[in-house]
Parts: sequence; C-alpha cells; structure tokens
Amino acid sequence: MNLVHPIMALAGLAALTACSGQSSQTLAQHTDVVLATEHGEIIIRLDREAAPQSSAVFL
Repeated sequence: MNLVHPIMALAGLAALTACSGQSSQTLAQHTDVVLATEHGEIIIRLDREAAPQSSAVFL
C-alpha cells in the first residue's frame, strides 16, 4: 500500500486548519480531521482543550 497519498492528504488538511484565520480564543474545543484512504474515510477527533500540545503537534 502506498502511504504517500494519505500522508499528503493529512498534511493538506493540517495546512488548511492552520491557515483558517481563527484566533486561539475562538477555536472550538475539538477539531475533526478527515483522513481519506482507498478504503474510506477515517475521522480523527482532536480534543484541543484536554490535549492542546498533542493536538497542535498533530496538526
């Protein structure tokens, strides 16, 4: 299985999230990231209030 496509999709989503223009005070408690694979989508929910550093590193 070629992992380049899912990794590039995830990187693109992270870039879009980072460039959304929202200030840190208006961000939602969680962020959903959709990881598209050839077998379907995987939705990853990041709890930014409970794990702000891990969520930031992931994004």
